[in-house]
Amino acid sequence: MADRDRARDILTRLRRYGIQISVDDFGTGYSSLSYLRDLPIDELKLDRSFIFPMVDDARAAALVEATIALGPQPGPAYGRRRRRDRHRLHRALPPRL
Repeated sequence: MADRDRARDILTRLRRYGIQISVDDFGTGYSSLSYLRDLPIDELKLDRSFIFPMVDDARAAALVEATIALGPQPGPAYGRRRRRDRHRLHRALPPRL
């Protein structure tokens, strides 16, 4: 992102009009943890490439759990595209999330 201050200003103005801001496919491409820190994000959608392996991979599950903890509250939007994705995430995450 070339001008983060300008992006933050535009996103903040959009939110004033009731528009929610989502980051889709977080964890791929040019996504960055600094987006979570610097931008007014309402919803974080994790890329499926992080969700699928977490059932069998403790490191993948830990990465998803940590990203959820860092993301906007009350929680991320996840697996909305497919019920199977949502079910997989719920099975893999600890009950407290």
